[in-house]
Amino acid sequence: MRSPESMTTTRPLVSVGLMTYNQRRWIDRCIEGIRRQDTSFKLEVVIGDDGSDDGTTDICRRFADDHPAALTVRHIVRDRNAPDRAKYSKEYMHNLTTTQSECSGKYVAILEGDDFWRDPQKLQTQVDFLEAHPEYSMCIHNAAVARADRVMEELWVCPERFPEYAQDTDYTVLDWPRVLVPTCSFVLRREVMTKMLGTPLRFGNCLDIPVLHVAQTLGKIRFMHKAMACYRVHVHGQWNGAGAVDRYTQMLELTSNLLQYTAEASDDVRRWLQVLFDYNYARVAALSASAEEFNNLLAHMGLKDGREKFHSNIWLAQSAADLILDERERNERLLSSKSYKLGSRVVNAARKMLSLLPGAHRS
Repeated sequence: MRSPESMTTTRPLVSVGLMTYNQRRWIDRCIEGIRRQDTSFKLEVVIGDDGSDDGTTDICRRFADDHPAALTVRHIVRDRNAPDRAKYSKEYMHNLTTTQSECSGKYVAILEGDDFWRDPQKLQTQVDFLEAHPEYSMCIHNAAVARADRVMEELWVCPERFPEYAQDTDYTVLDWPRVLVPTCSFVLRREVMTKMLGTPLRFGNCLDIPVLHVAQTLGKIRFMHKAMACYRVHVHGQWNGAGAVDRYTQMLELTSNLLQYTAEASDDVRRWLQVLFDYNYARVAALSASAEEFNNLLAHMGLKDGREKFHSNIWLAQSAADLILDERERNERLLSSKSYKLGSRVVNAARKMLSLLPGAHRS
């Protein structure tokens, strides 16, 4: 940290919104990355601890009690029985959004307790850019990947796969989800977070993509190619631990919410979101066990009634889903029919007899 004498005594220029829950295994390294930031401005750290019970709370409390003079640290432990949590599609979103709303800086940096910053100049570099370029609402960057406890050589945005991101450039949400960027790279103007938290997007199932989509309605997004942070992939992660059906369901809910609540998005962005919605709608139908299960999922996401109001091509996705489910029901009727069962017994008996013939197993 640079000398605190060079810092203003007014509100912090940057707030770090750190969200954590039961991450004792990794939170020390996350905190160390914050401690090592070399900045010329005042830095506020708001720790949203979602009621951890594995020792994470003790580590965060020690950091709040013993931190460099250049930092202001607030450690807030959430009540996991708070009635407000029921409003959220995913319960962890209560901590994520509440923590961000408690950040007071001109800029907000997002960090989750299993990730970490590995470049001491990360915040200074991003804030310098945003201060010099008021037309940009957000600055993001590449990141290394850690698998469990091992930091890999691979990058989150691979330059070989995406050569346009091998250098500093502008990021467009039309590249999502082809090109993903981790939340540990986010530094944004507080107006972006305020606007996002003022919509029902805050009750959804993730924070990063809504922030990106709201940011592009307020200005440009700058991507820096240097990997200044590390994103950790592990089985307990909010996304990496999800099964296939759950991922498509989450994407369906997310794209539905973005179509409804990012009305200021460009026509190109809205058309792209529509394609993603239609695709995930069909995939969820394909992975549902029955039409009843599929319709129950839609109802749970609020998509069963009135969906035609905001999805201009919903009949395409609905037709695809109906075809999938109808075909499945026809197959199930076939598999349970007497003729199919009789045919299966005959065929299996014939196969068994053939297998007993001399030379049946020779190549």
